Amino acid sequence: MIVEVMGVRLMAPWFGQSQLVWTHVIGVVLASLAAGQWLGGRWAESGRGPGPTSLLLGAAGLSLALPDLVAWLSQTVLPDDLPLLEAYPFVTTGSLLVSIVGLGLPMAALGAVTPWLVRLSRDAGVAPARVTGRILAAGTLGSLAGTFGATHVLLPALGSAGAVRGAGALLAVAGLVMLFLTRRRSSLAALVALIVVPSLAGTLPDSKPLDGLLEEVETPYQWARVVQQPDGTRQLLLNEGLDSFHSVWQPTGVLTGLYYDALLYAAALSPRADDDRRHVMVVGLAAGTLARQVLALDGDAVVRGVELDTEIIALGKRWFELPEQTQIDDGYDGRVVLDRVPDRYGAILVDAYAQQIYLPPHLCSQEFFEVVRQRLLPGGIAALNIGGLTVEDPVVAAVSETFARVFPGALQGRMPGTRNIIVLGFKGQPADPATTQAALTDWGLLPALAWMVDGQQLSEVEQTGAPLLRDGDAPIESLAHASWSGEWGGSIAATLTSSGSPTQDLERGRRLLLATRWSGAEALFKTVASAGDAAQQEEALLLLGNLAYLRDQPAQAKVHYEQLLQRSPLGPDSGIRQAAEQNLTMLADQLTRTQRLAQRQEQLNNWTWGAGLAGLAGLVFAGLVTMRR
Repeated sequence: MIVEVMGVRLMAPWFGQSQLVWTHVIGVVLASLAAGQWLGGRWAESGRGPGPTSLLLGAAGLSLALPDLVAWLSQTVLPDDLPLLEAYPFVTTGSLLVSIVGLGLPMAALGAVTPWLVRLSRDAGVAPARVTGRILAAGTLGSLAGTFGATHVLLPALGSAGAVRGAGALLAVAGLVMLFLTRRRSSLAALVALIVVPSLAGTLPDSKPLDGLLEEVETPYQWARVVQQPDGTRQLLLNEGLDSFHSVWQPTGVLTGLYYDALLYAAALSPRADDDRRHVMVVGLAAGTLARQVLALDGDAVVRGVELDTEIIALGKRWFELPEQTQIDDGYDGRVVLDRVPDRYGAILVDAYAQQIYLPPHLCSQEFFEVVRQRLLPGGIAALNIGGLTVEDPVVAAVSETFARVFPGALQGRMPGTRNIIVLGFKGQPADPATTQAALTDWGLLPALAWMVDGQQLSEVEQTGAPLLRDGDAPIESLAHASWSGEWGGSIAATLTSSGSPTQDLERGRRLLLATRWSGAEALFKTVASAGDAAQQEEALLLLGNLAYLRDQPAQAKVHYEQLLQRSPLGPDSGIRQAAEQNLTMLADQLTRTQRLAQRQEQLNNWTWGAGLAGLAGLVFAGLVTMRR
């Protein structure tokens, strides 16, 4: 259990600790134990094959080598500069491959020990049923000790790599004791392997250094790193990181140009409490970017932040200028604090993620949003950050539509240049445009957040039939997997009808494009591309290409641009033609990268199938060559 639990932590810097990674690790461990138990039974009955001493020593050597093997293999299977939006197939297949290669053999060796112990007890004249019961009971108690000890004792004291090596050392001690008691020469080879295997693993290349690394720490929840970019910007990376980060500090000023700025909308328009001060709660404080921004723009504000991981708060104070006056509830879940603390706030900003890539299900449910509404002052505003490119994303649609059940009239839109959807809910009526512009101007936010007041990119949440998320029924993981697979909704397109006017359809399609209701925009552009005049068809093809680019479908975007250039009668000076030519040039690098990633993915799939088949073939071969007496 120590190796299993900490094995996930060893993979976290490359694959994270998502449900997928846990599933692969647990699945491989169970399959390997079953294979080892079957094979150990044949060995025990035939008296051939490695005995329990050799098996323990072999498992010990492999466990001691595991941290080095995981680090080397993980960085080998993942392409350089892999973006988070394209990481899904590599994370899923890569974590399975590393689990098979790294955990398969030591777990199979441990599984083969039990049948040998039953055989030896029978030879000693002890009742097999009684011995089997003792072995199973001892194994279960050992698993309990390993599970709790790994998390509460070994991880804080030794880290995940030290915990796994500690487990290997325990196995080595057990194997050496048995070797001393039995003095079997056949176990000497395993003793040599105990020394050689970890030594060879130690010669594998170290992890590639992370440019600009300032500090890294393994917390009880995740692997956290602080990096500094060449321009002085600092970022907080968690687990696999990739091109995603959870807090940012910039030397150039308060505003970041990222989604954090959009969440400030709620703080700027929040009502004041009886003490004539703004009270703002941040659920998912991380290293404190939002707290620092709010207090820099309104020094009299009261900011309360909730962060489950205490060690991230320490990083925030060291590297991200987390203000000392921030009221921090660290070590607590955001929902627990909202449930238990009766205070009310003018704005509640929810920016919480679990295992980096999942929204916590209990922070997405209707019941949670009802608690948020109760904790708002009259006229208060709740704001959510949801990772996604479009409001038709399965996760975005389910969360925002559930949110709108509690906050009727909720608004949503994508922060330009990011993959973040901002959702706003009001306990009362939204501020009128004049008041909104005045508040944003007073905070210096208007230029950066002009898109939130232009009436096009921030639109009302529509109920399109996405699942209602409730406590106990919030399948965020499956929705996230559908999102990564590109299974975005098309309900808007299904109910959309053309106006009959290509000009009006183009205009409506542009509005839907800005609102990231892409299925509807695509349907209208396709209608115009087949029914409009020449100029309208070309503009529709250009917009279809742009839409495909936004969807991260460069091959499809290239098709639309080339169709436009092949049919364009507008001449070389046409602005539409020039835009298509420029976009094709821009796509060249992306298409090359997409092709390279596709080749790496195919290679990774072949490696994984090969590792699985090699393990199965080895199992069958070892079983067949064992002769029964």
